[in-house]
Amino acid sequence: MIIRALLLIVAVLGLLGLSVLAWIGLHPASPVAPVHVAAAPLPPPVAHVTYLAAARSLRPGMLLRPEDIKTVERDAGAILPDAQTDTPSHRSDLIGCLVREPIADGAIIAQTELLRPGDHGFLAAVVRPGMLAETIGVDAISSVGGLLWPGDHVDAILTQQLDDKSLSNGKRMSAETILRDVRLVAIDQQLVQGAAPGSSAQIPRTATIEISPEDAPRLAVAIKLGQISLAVRGAPSADAGSTAGAAVPHPPGTVWAGDVSPALGFGQNGHAQSHLHVYEGNADGKDFQF
Repeated sequence: MIIRALLLIVAVLGLLGLSVLAWIGLHPASPVAPVHVAAAPLPPPVAHVTYLAAARSLRPGMLLRPEDIKTVERDAGAILPDAQTDTPSHRSDLIGCLVREPIADGAIIAQTELLRPGDHGFLAAVVRPGMLAETIGVDAISSVGGLLWPGDHVDAILTQQLDDKSLSNGKRMSAETILRDVRLVAIDQQLVQGAAPGSSAQIPRTATIEISPEDAPRLAVAIKLGQISLAVRGAPSADAGSTAGAAVPHPPGTVWAGDVSPALGFGQNGHAQSHLHVYEGNADGKDFQF
């Protein structure tokens, strides 16, 4: 009896298990919805602004040149009063400005540290004590293409055409250096507003140079005699003594047309030309070539 009862119990339990499995098979569990975890938002990119800065240490009295300027980046949120962003217009405005305060290498250039060409007192500040500022007309060749910059040291060369018909062809044009190693303090457009290299602005026609009071009358006469050209000097070495503003020995060396082109001293037959001027009484006389 006991065995039968146990077998009956096992059979009932087996049937119950099969029934449960059948019910589970007929009623599958609902799929569990996936849980989406929101990703943390990425921080916004840090914005930067490019500013104009000193490419080397700048001392008071210097005139800014293109190679004195570089760019640095700063956080856009930082407040930088008087700073200049890197634009062609802002770069152009800095060229030729006078440095009023020391500016360290890499430091952003502030407008308050500069005196701009055209500002009241600019020439008085840039010209050294005892020196004069003289503005002269220069030929387009020596001033074109950004070859001349404020702060350059130049020689002034006078070229003149002589109308004396008694002179040989080789002596009718001459050139001579009238000023040596003088400082260029402004170019015409840059004296007013700054001129960008390669811009469509009018080609500079005048230059303002720093000269001694002794050279001022000589320069005034030279302007009336002929055309003035400017030749740029190389930058002096740090240990070399400066000769800026040194007067030219009197009289300076003169180069004649015949020194440049010996052919000017020869006639059509290839022989050297000689000139003889014959005066007759009070008459002007006659010029003979042979």
